[in-house]
Amino acid sequence: MRNDFASNVGRRLRRTREAQRKDRQDVAKALGVSSATLGNWERGDRCIPTEFLPKLPAVLGKPIGYFLGVESSNELAPDEFKLLAAYREMPEAVKRIALNVITSMADAQ
Repeated sequence: MRNDFASNVGRRLRRTREAQRKDRQDVAKALGVSSATLGNWERGDRCIPTEFLPKLPAVLGKPIGYFLGVESSNELAPDEFKLLAAYREMPEAVKRIALNVITSMADAQ
């Protein structure tokens, strides 16, 4: 039995993937799941587990809220999400430098 919520999330996943002309297998690989699993999500046969939601902006370039049907001005834009992901991968010393540079740039405006 299909769940309306799962169906709506799945429809948005599929539409976004197809609009970007991305292959299901490539998106599934980027999310760390099988193509069959992604297909189940896209059809609404299964609800996407919450641990995969944070990966969607980086893979499909839309905020999490878009897929959930709840958009918020507090959500990170895709570019902000990429910046945050890159920042989290940096060593602590590089994070301090990056933060100082960004702070200086913001203060100069």
